[in-house]
Amino acid sequence: MDAVSSPCPSTPQWNYDRPFLTGQFHQDSKGHSVDIGLESEKPIGCYNASVQELIVIDDLLSALVGIEGRYISINRVGGNDDFFIFNVDGSMDLALQESSKRIFPLCKSYLIINQFVESRSQFKSGLVNHAFAAALRALLLDYQAMVAQLEHQFRLGRLSIQGLWFYCQPMMGSMQALSTVIRKASASNFVGSAVLNLLQSQAKVMAGNYLVRSLLEKMIESANSAYLGILERWVYEGVIDDPHDEFFIAENKSLQKESLTEDYDAMYWRQRYSLKDDIPSFLANSAETILTTGKSLNVMRECGHTVQVPALENSKLMNFGSNDHYLECIKSAYDFASGELLNLMKDKYDLIGKLRSIKHYLLLDQGDFLVHFMDIARDELDKTPNEISVEKLQSLLDLALRSTAAAADPLHEDVTCSVDTGSLLKRLSILKDLQTGGGGGGGESVSDADVLEEEPLITGMETFSVNYKVQWPLSLVISRKALTKYQLIFRFLFHCKHVHRQLCAAWQLHQGARARDMHGTAISTSSILCRNMLKFINSLLHYLTFEVLEPNWHVMHNKLENAKSIDEVIQYHDFFMEKCLKECSLLSPILLKKFEKLKLVCLQYASATQWLMSSIEAPDSNSSFDDLDSSSVENVKVLKLRKSSKKPNSPTDEATVIECVLKFEREFSSELESLRPILSSRAQAEPYLTHLAQLILGVGSRVLLRETKVKPNGCRIKSEVHHESSEEYDSEEYEDDEEVLDTEHIDVEMEEVDFKTQGKERCKDAFLNFSSDYEDNEADEDNDLVDEDEEGFGSEEEIDDTAGANDLDLGDAVGASFPIHDPSVKWNKMKPLPSERYESPHQLQQCLTNYAIKSGYNIKFAKCDTVSLTAKCGSKMKSQPCPFRFHASWMTQQRTRCRAMTIIDGKLTEHYARVWDYCHELLRSNPGSTVQVGVTVNLDQTTYFHRMYLCFKAIKEGWKIGCRRVIGLDGSFLKGTCKGELLTAIGRDANNQVYPIAWAVVDIENKANWKWFLELLTEDLNLLYGGGFTVLSDQHKGLLEATKEILPNVEHRQCARHIYANFRKTYFGVEFKNMFWAASLSTVESEFLRKMDDIKEVNPNAYEHLIARHPHTWCRAFFRTDVTCEAVENDIAECFNAIILDVRKKPLLAMFEKN
Repeated sequence: MDAVSSPCPSTPQWNYDRPFLTGQFHQDSKGHSVDIGLESEKPIGCYNASVQELIVIDDLLSALVGIEGRYISINRVGGNDDFFIFNVDGSMDLALQESSKRIFPLCKSYLIINQFVESRSQFKSGLVNHAFAAALRALLLDYQAMVAQLEHQFRLGRLSIQGLWFYCQPMMGSMQALSTVIRKASASNFVGSAVLNLLQSQAKVMAGNYLVRSLLEKMIESANSAYLGILERWVYEGVIDDPHDEFFIAENKSLQKESLTEDYDAMYWRQRYSLKDDIPSFLANSAETILTTGKSLNVMRECGHTVQVPALENSKLMNFGSNDHYLECIKSAYDFASGELLNLMKDKYDLIGKLRSIKHYLLLDQGDFLVHFMDIARDELDKTPNEISVEKLQSLLDLALRSTAAAADPLHEDVTCSVDTGSLLKRLSILKDLQTGGGGGGGESVSDADVLEEEPLITGMETFSVNYKVQWPLSLVISRKALTKYQLIFRFLFHCKHVHRQLCAAWQLHQGARARDMHGTAISTSSILCRNMLKFINSLLHYLTFEVLEPNWHVMHNKLENAKSIDEVIQYHDFFMEKCLKECSLLSPILLKKFEKLKLVCLQYASATQWLMSSIEAPDSNSSFDDLDSSSVENVKVLKLRKSSKKPNSPTDEATVIECVLKFEREFSSELESLRPILSSRAQAEPYLTHLAQLILGVGSRVLLRETKVKPNGCRIKSEVHHESSEEYDSEEYEDDEEVLDTEHIDVEMEEVDFKTQGKERCKDAFLNFSSDYEDNEADEDNDLVDEDEEGFGSEEEIDDTAGANDLDLGDAVGASFPIHDPSVKWNKMKPLPSERYESPHQLQQCLTNYAIKSGYNIKFAKCDTVSLTAKCGSKMKSQPCPFRFHASWMTQQRTRCRAMTIIDGKLTEHYARVWDYCHELLRSNPGSTVQVGVTVNLDQTTYFHRMYLCFKAIKEGWKIGCRRVIGLDGSFLKGTCKGELLTAIGRDANNQVYPIAWAVVDIENKANWKWFLELLTEDLNLLYGGGFTVLSDQHKGLLEATKEILPNVEHRQCARHIYANFRKTYFGVEFKNMFWAASLSTVESEFLRKMDDIKEVNPNAYEHLIARHPHTWCRAFFRTDVTCEAVENDIAECFNAIILDVRKKPLLAMFEKN
């Protein structure tokens, strides 16, 4: 290993010439003198056994301290520094040879340890090796003292070869364990963390040997002392004092805080200090915490803030006795550093105020200054980007800010303007290249073909943007990357506002024609087109501001208020920006291209409106309008009224204008129609697109759905729409000018539409048109019922007009029971009753027979089998035949049961028609809850229920406060008429009991629905990316993939019971069962591997089957230790599914109420 030159003192040259003076190094310097001496000695076999023993003991005492004897030599093998062979004279007594060989391993261990101590005492070896070598040197002193005592006993004649072995044996295990560690450390030239990890692993291996384990733990504690000194300065001062580059945190000094204002990737916080690969195993779970602690202290020091570490916390790390206490000290330091930095950013530097100011100016939260700016800067913005004077724009922007309500904001001076040279889509492609490093990975690729062709005369309206000055340390959160994303959203909003202003100006031109009848003319057609375009741009602006930016901002603001560290602040802010970009469709080149094309058509139409209106109206040279005083308000009104009464030009001009208007209309409708399949195909995978579809596609759809209702308490109901097609419709003109001029307050009118079902019933509902598969088959051939007006058997008082079951009036029978026929009743007491239940037609036949005998009726059974019973009057009166006929069948019973269930639970169509009312009532009575409903709009404009999600606020808060960070996910089939899946998220409370969190009804259990469910659950529970949480589930592929995408950092466990259920299909039997559960319940990786080896010995294919099922997801040995849950089964979710088994047979609303 090379020496670290800068912090290490220089080593004298003589130390390189003769670096070591003891041990094997000294033996190497002697050359071959020992071999020469051996040749001059007599063979030891010349002596008798007692003399040989004395000679051997003397040589062994020398060998124990690394010195060769007369008849015992030490040789290296293959030049390896840590592999030695001890040779003995061949003529030695065989018993003495065997006794000597038993002691040689101890001699080898001493040589290896002594060599390590000597070599690792140099400066370049590092502090950990120095501390380890010092501990080994202290051990060797005790060892050498033992050898000296043995030599003293030998000199007194009290030591035999057996006694020598007896005294050496206790040191054998410890010395060999240390030599094993040293051999591995020397072979790989370990330093720092690698040495500590090696000692830790060896201590685990020797867990069964108390003495050896205790010695290794003592070595670990000694080696840790130097490492803890570095760690202590880092967690208490934010300084890396690491002269030998051993610490597991690396510092990149090339990155400076000033780079944050220019560096797009914002690498300072992430890469100025970063984790190395070699992390001590006992610090692995706390590595991120330690890194963040030091970084926070470093940022405060860079700000000039004096860091006052609590006195009681200082120096605790140097005196720790257990890992638990050690982690407590680190956690305490982390809480202090994170809290101090967060308070500094919020209080002194006003982070929330800065973000709110950015929201005002870049997200146009308070855009009154923008109206004034667009008026005074219009001429400049109409130029090409290269011709625009940025300095002039800046002065105009400052004037607009000082002339509006923004002047009261002290932060308005941080707002500056900038002008880009490319289109928005081109800028987004550059952004994506920067994010993916040019690899194009992830999301939609943006090729050159996807980029919208820039207009030859692209103006400043498309390229104008606003910049914001952010100083250190706020640039950690509001980095250049974050500001770039804000600017992209600003450009999109700004251009939408520009299109909106142009269309409003075009609409004003149409208002002059309202005083006269222009129905069917070019003005009427143009007016309708202008109104549709305004609806489109208003809907788009409404979606961007009220459906995306505002709700996401409030979610982020609430999370920032409760954040515990700067990492959480950065994470919440980045998540907010990514979500806004995604939901604004700025990350979808196809959608953005469509929106840009639609806006381009609107702009072209608005520009052409002046020419269209001038072509329609005829000149009137004889009019005296010019004589009116335009300064008079009354005259202005008269002038406007008279101008509006001008007559159109010739039919030829009218036709030309209509053709031009229709051309714009066709182009606009074509682009809008091409947007439908894109939104329809992506809406199921991306739920946010359903809200966009409702607003945008409502421009050309007969069925208008209000996708979001915002209540005063802040709760929202979201709905989803999947449009496949829609028809164009004629819409009424605006009532007055204010509806256009104040477009921020225009509401889409709700139409009352008659929705049809597939059956005979009709459901009139303003929100939902549900079509069920239920058909009332009243014309069934089994429905042959007696007419209650006819005389005969059915007219008797005892029968009470008993007819078929379908003629029973169950209107008042809600909740009533249906009695079961008792066959044990005496025959003369039997009486058939309405709504009575029978086990079989034969039982009913017996009852009717007994009743007929008792009453004296003549009944003939025309049919009686296993499914039906038919009876008629048996009298043979030819003059007046009896019309009595009785028929009962399983079909009759089934229809009766359906009708009874309909009376009890309500009609299926009524359940779905009341979905919206039910959701609003839930939110009214449970403020803060989350309810989301999804519907699908088909080609024929019928609306189908798609899915529904429900999570109560009280449940959310209860889970956050008092439950384990463990969630069980599962799906179960619905058993009612309308099939589907019930998705559930179940938690565990402090007593490990079932705690339902959220549930949803979907059409099918697939990746798209699970992804939708997890996105809503993540937002409700603040799961972010899943760090620190555990999810248990079955092996459903869609669920596994959705969890990996939405919660990439979560610990995802698979239910071991499901794993075993698939396993036992092929490998069944008690032996396989016991071995599988023994492996699954293993708590140590080594134990798991042993259990898996047992399975492999029995059947290698069974071993491969289980290994392929990712054991880290279903074996306790691999579970995270910071999650206080050792469950390997998803029993909480399965238990909940069993509880609601009967409830799943209910219709939708009844099922939700029973849950």
